[in-house]
Amino acid sequence: MNKALKIGLIAIAVLVIGIVVWRTLIMPPAIKEIKFDKSVFTTQITTQTEESIDKAASFDKANQAFTSMTQDIDDAEFLENIGHDEAAECKKLIAQHFAPRLAVFGDSAFAATEWNVTQIDAMRDAAKAIIAANALGAKSGDFEKLQALVKNVDDYHAALALVSSSKSCSSESEMHSLTSKAKAYNRAPLSNCKSLMSALNSVPGNAKANLARIEKEKQEAAAREAQRKKEAAERAKQKEIEEINHDIEVSTDDTDF
Repeated sequence: MNKALKIGLIAIAVLVIGIVVWRTLIMPPAIKEIKFDKSVFTTQITTQTEESIDKAASFDKANQAFTSMTQDIDDAEFLENIGHDEAAECKKLIAQHFAPRLAVFGDSAFAATEWNVTQIDAMRDAAKAIIAANALGAKSGDFEKLQALVKNVDDYHAALALVSSSKSCSSESEMHSLTSKAKAYNRAPLSNCKSLMSALNSVPGNAKANLARIEKEKQEAAAREAQRKKEAAERAKQKEIEEINHDIEVSTDDTDF
């Protein structure tokens, strides 16, 4: 083997070794493609639901899990890892587990003598989300319980609004209407909330007080108007007397002349 050939072979060997070293030390390893497994995903959702919702000790924890898993499903659908129908089925699964737990948490919240407004509002939002997911049969017990939960929270806020409106009552008929509506809210479970019942009991008094205020303002306005007319009449009479006296003075001056 001549010298030139040896040099060429050595050069090639060095080049090959250099490429191998470069690929090993510099180039990053190939990223293995991760394939989305739909069955694994739904199994994970089922497991998370049983662990995070069925066994949740409080509404806040169960609701947090419900919100988080629902978001995971939305993300998977957005990335087209699962189809719309599959996403809907996963959401239904979570909702079906959450519904009876939410009804229990709602009953506990409504049984309290003072209601946590932030919490019951969150319960109402969760109940609406489950109802919107069409996960429950329209005649199922859980569906009816969630509807009742939503109504209880809505009625709670409507009752407070009624109390506020009673402070601006402007007629006898309105007072009777407000009083009647206030009595209608005295029902379970709203009747458990002492502060709400106290506020509703104040409705007739609020209405009467505002009617008395309006009547007093009317009387005061009438008195001011009567005083204004009286003063105007006195000024007119005084002016008339002054004009008569002036005419007499002028007439006397003319006679003397």
